[in-house]
Amino acid sequence: MRPDLLEVLREPGTYSELRLEPTKSDNGEVLEGELVSIETGKRYPIRDGIVRFVGDDAYADSFGLQWNEFSKVQIDSHNGARYSQDRFESETTWTEADLRDKWVLDAGCGAGRFSEIAASKGARLISLDYSRAVDAARANLIDRYPNVQFIQGDILNLPFAPGALDFVFSIGV
Repeated sequence: MRPDLLEVLREPGTYSELRLEPTKSDNGEVLEGELVSIETGKRYPIRDGIVRFVGDDAYADSFGLQWNEFSKVQIDSHNGARYSQDRFESETTWTEADLRDKWVLDAGCGAGRFSEIAASKGARLISLDYSRAVDAARANLIDRYPNVQFIQGDILNLPFAPGALDFVFSIGV
């Protein structure tokens, strides 16, 4: 995670501000460390550059396994197709002018198929998934899109300040 994510992040449920305690960084990205709630003191780990607001949960394990095993199948830049781009553009109707430099959430990102499209339009994109599929999304996108950040979290208990996001989408979840 990059520290600018703290502009929009809050503790899920309390909306308390979070303090960053990095232990390993590279090129301005925090790869390991913790976020600490200023109000409750609860700690949320950052592992492999991903903020983890949920623990490993057996119910979501199969999704994480699926998207890590078949991580590139639906990624347009890997399969040479435009299926994800066409679907994203038809379902959201958002243009590059709409998204450029805006905070955008992909809620339920899977391996990052629609995150790739929003990132290519210049969004300050947050890719969130409950499962370890978020690890596949990071692996697919981090080297090409420095404007994307990744969170393992619950879409029913989001870790954002109210009104902090400009756009939210959830396609195929």
